[in-house]
Amino acid sequence: MGVISTPDGTHIEILPKILESDQDNKESRLLLFRMLSAVPELPFIETNDASLTLFNKPLIEPLIAIFLKKLANVVRQGIRKDYQRVEAEERFLKGQLQMALQIRQPIGRQHFFQIAYDVFSDNRAENRLIHAALLNVAKWSKDENNQKLARELRFAFNEIPVSINHTADFSCWKNSRDMVNYQPILPWVKLILNQQSPYSLKDQYAGISFLFPMEKLFEQYVAKMLTKQLARMGLFVKSQLSSKYLAENPKAFLLKPDLAVFENINDKNPVAILDTKWKLIDESKIYENGVNDPKSSISQSDMYQMFAYGHKYLGGKGKLVLIYPAWEKFNSQMTGLHPFQ
Repeated sequence: MGVISTPDGTHIEILPKILESDQDNKESRLLLFRMLSAVPELPFIETNDASLTLFNKPLIEPLIAIFLKKLANVVRQGIRKDYQRVEAEERFLKGQLQMALQIRQPIGRQHFFQIAYDVFSDNRAENRLIHAALLNVAKWSKDENNQKLARELRFAFNEIPVSINHTADFSCWKNSRDMVNYQPILPWVKLILNQQSPYSLKDQYAGISFLFPMEKLFEQYVAKMLTKQLARMGLFVKSQLSSKYLAENPKAFLLKPDLAVFENINDKNPVAILDTKWKLIDESKIYENGVNDPKSSISQSDMYQMFAYGHKYLGGKGKLVLIYPAWEKFNSQMTGLHPFQ
């Protein structure tokens, strides 16, 4: 899922399919954004130079993580400095004496020199804008890892003033050869300072396109929601158990169920194993002879996988649950199968 742009300028928006035909893209976008908002960390596959539709809302945690990662790369390569022209009245000569101003000095101030000189400083438009964006992100983020990285990066910009006039500073943003490493972060700075987020590919806006694995998003979203819901029942959820193997001698084929439910947080043996599958289950599927499909489009390999989990982690006792996304053809709870949205 995500947004991408092709070299010929074609823009593509990839949304989760929740309706079979003529689906409401607005509803799909809201579903996608709700899931993204709940998941603090997600691996993104990034591309560049996309045109994005925006809506007024601060960046969510996965996008904040991308911005901070790009900013960390800028800092590692070195914050760029530039010569800044300074005009001042001093008791000493430095740089260039401004003769016109010096001649017009009042008699009582002729012992002061009107001078101009250059200072090699990191106080330049690009750094001021980045500092302002970084401060915004530090306020928005609730994720511990993002907050930690933001604090570390703020030290690098501690001596640089924050941009006050964004429009003027953006007009001074340079695209010279020595500023190449700054270019990937420019669209993110624009989004942050406008307090906007990329949402879908429409209209004209110089942004960044990105893709992410929907199965991972679904898995982490389900884990997040179930952890909250089952906590009210006194149960505990753990993700990605990895202590059992399908073959024991020698140990091979590691079994890693998505979620395990425990009655006590220190228990070693779960009472239920849950696995998420980003697949559309069709309860209404009918064979050519008019008979309903008893498997409801469920993959046989998924059932074999759950059987292995049940044997190895539950010892044949407990509950096995496959979790599929709810959509118009899968909205009722099935035995051992739960629609989740």
